[in-house]
Amino acid sequence: MLLFGARWWKLLGLGLSLVGSSFQAYGEAEVPNGHDSRHIVVIRHGQSVANVSKRYNTNPANNGYFPAPLTDIGREQAAATAADLHDTGYNTDNIAAIFCSPLPRTIETAEIIASRLGVDKDKIVILESLIERNLGEREGMYHDQFDEKDSWNPENPEHFHGETNDQVKARMQVSWAKALSWPEPGHIIMVGHGQPIQALTEYLTGRGKRFANAEFIQFNTDGSQVEIKQSQLEAAISR
Repeated sequence: MLLFGARWWKLLGLGLSLVGSSFQAYGEAEVPNGHDSRHIVVIRHGQSVANVSKRYNTNPANNGYFPAPLTDIGREQAAATAADLHDTGYNTDNIAAIFCSPLPRTIETAEIIASRLGVDKDKIVILESLIERNLGEREGMYHDQFDEKDSWNPENPEHFHGETNDQVKARMQVSWAKALSWPEPGHIIMVGHGQPIQALTEYLTGRGKRFANAEFIQFNTDGSQVEIKQSQLEAAISR
């Protein structure tokens, strides 16, 4: 059963360098003692100006990159997701860290969630491995300039210096291992992008899930989905 926020449905708007191939898979990563009850909450950022204009916005190192902050709708979506997380039982006392991609839309989403949950900004950790899928020479261009069945998963991305699905999946496993091995006790919130999150959920569950803006899902450290009541969550992390 997927557990994700309800409020984002009301607000739903429009729609790195590469990490090396050596990585530690989630099943092999060391989970610190006492962290077995840790949950990892994976969230897609709120609606951004790039979503509205349907332009590729992936990596500041590419020609054509432009900053793409959240829209007003995106900020409302992030706030609604924070409220859902709070209602589920997440708060300043049981969140160890909030990981986010280095792009403006994910940082802004993470900051809104942290503020609404009372989490200190010092707990926001920028992970390069969470960045959007690099689409190379398509940076800044519009989706409809290309005859693709799926703008998230273009064919032969290596032909325009983009990342392949396997490369994205590999670095998302790095992010997952980081969340498992984080030394501070508590839950981890991970704010990322649609296609990389799709790759991560495919890795964990065998089926990639497409996330709407500000949608979230909860995982246990073994990669299974969380199915718990709020009272159980609040008692999950001993302090």
